[in-house]
Amino acid sequence: MNESPQSTQSSVLSSEQKISTAQDLAQLVDQIAILLQDADQVDKREYEALYAAFYRNKNQVESSLDAEGKELVLLQEARLNDLNQQFRKIERERNEALAAKQIENGTKVEALLNELESLLDESIDFKVIYDGFHRIREGWESLRPLTQQDESSLGKKFVALRDAFYDLKHINEELRDYDFRKNLEAKQALLEEMRTLEQSEDILDAVRKLDVLVARWRDVGPVSRDNRAEIAQAYKTLTTSIYKRHQAYHDGVKEEETQNAQRKEELVARVQAYLQELPKSVAQWTTKTDEIKALQEEWRNIGRASKKSNTDLYLRFREVCDQFFVAKQEFFKERKQTQSEAISQRKALIEKANEVANGRSYVETAEALKALQEEWKRLPHLRKEEGDALWSEFRKPFDAFFQRKREHDRKQHGIEHHNELRKKSLLSELKAFVDQEEIPSNLKEKLTAIKENWKKIGRAGETINDKLWEEFCALNDVLYERLRKLSNQRRGEQVKARYKKLSEQPQGVQSELQFLQRKAERLRGELRNYDNNISFLSAGSKGGANPLIAEVERKRARLAQDLQHVEEELNMLRSMESNN
Repeated sequence: MNESPQSTQSSVLSSEQKISTAQDLAQLVDQIAILLQDADQVDKREYEALYAAFYRNKNQVESSLDAEGKELVLLQEARLNDLNQQFRKIERERNEALAAKQIENGTKVEALLNELESLLDESIDFKVIYDGFHRIREGWESLRPLTQQDESSLGKKFVALRDAFYDLKHINEELRDYDFRKNLEAKQALLEEMRTLEQSEDILDAVRKLDVLVARWRDVGPVSRDNRAEIAQAYKTLTTSIYKRHQAYHDGVKEEETQNAQRKEELVARVQAYLQELPKSVAQWTTKTDEIKALQEEWRNIGRASKKSNTDLYLRFREVCDQFFVAKQEFFKERKQTQSEAISQRKALIEKANEVANGRSYVETAEALKALQEEWKRLPHLRKEEGDALWSEFRKPFDAFFQRKREHDRKQHGIEHHNELRKKSLLSELKAFVDQEEIPSNLKEKLTAIKENWKKIGRAGETINDKLWEEFCALNDVLYERLRKLSNQRRGEQVKARYKKLSEQPQGVQSELQFLQRKAERLRGELRNYDNNISFLSAGSKGGANPLIAEVERKRARLAQDLQHVEEELNMLRSMESNN
């Protein structure tokens, strides 16, 4: 099917995505390289899974890549081909070694069984037969692996010879009882190993080891009738317990895969939600891109879903992420067209600022510079590197002017010393309030008036200004803490009075609690909105302080205080209700 121009354009990956795709494939190749470092420990299934994952990912994105992107993919594919040749060599050598070992073991086992057959046919000394049988059985158990054909044919021959041995052994009761005891000891030792496995935290490793013990158990001869039922029950109990844990583990894996699928569905839905309302500014795109990358990282940290749904979920998630980044690419493509004009406008303002900063009147120059700064803020945003560099050039005449003005002020008026005296006077007023035992009824109003006066006073001096401010804050903290305690005391009395009145009404206390809970939830929601607004305004403030931020922060502080009061009333009412 032919693609439309629009669909072709939308399938083009961004540079960022091309790099990300190459990195994803490189990570898979790196994993394969690490896997092949220890040739003796290479897991074929793990290798084939990684190899298949590489080509699956390659096939998914190859049609969307340009020449640069395809070159990056070809580099990784070349690495993978080299590693695949290495793996095939390892696999071939391993198979050859295994086949040779199987043939060698088969020859040795056949010789042992022929020896056992000769012993049973020719020997008249049962002790010789007994010792030879156990020696040969140990050899039989140790000589693995065998070919499938040898395992079947030689196994049947061993069982027949073993049965013949035990038939012969029954002739000698003393030796039979001795053998029973040896078999009992062997099976008890196997039971002890099984009990250790029962306590193992690694159930997969425990089952692999248990399968070996079960095979060894079958090779051990019978025990006496007196011990047969007990030992068989212990064997059944232990093996059943371990295999049940193994089944429970797989059930847990299945449940985990179901939960992983649900989490991945949620991530797909969250990215789809981003597509419903795309960002409209660079700051918003940056924020949303970080959020999308965080979701992608979260996706990578989620385990596999079921085999049936994992691939489908991945393709859906990749598709919605691609749609987001294609939209981002279009946004920045359009925005780039305005960058040149914005740069020219800023350079013109820089030239003008350099001219204005040399004015003779400090007041007029400051106003003119402020007007230029406001004009700068209204210009379209630039990329951070260019914007920061031009802003730095723009600030130089400002900094030079205000430094010159500060030097002028210090030389001509001695303002800072005067400010120091005024601030110390305000500190004396605060200290007087601190020393009073009784809190004046209008203390809050007086503190507000003092604070407003403090704000109107300029800086005192470089060495003392911060110290005076710290002392001012400390005194205010003491006085406001007193006001807070008094306010809490009064509020507690008011709440007690309201509780007494509410308790006289049917469901009065419960209705009030519900009202306060709803109010608290509403206030928390408004606080979250204020936090979002502050983050948005902060992200958009590149060239200086945004006066809106200060206003929003003041409103948020008042709202937080209201929420604190509501929560305190809630706690008091709940405590009173609980006590009653």
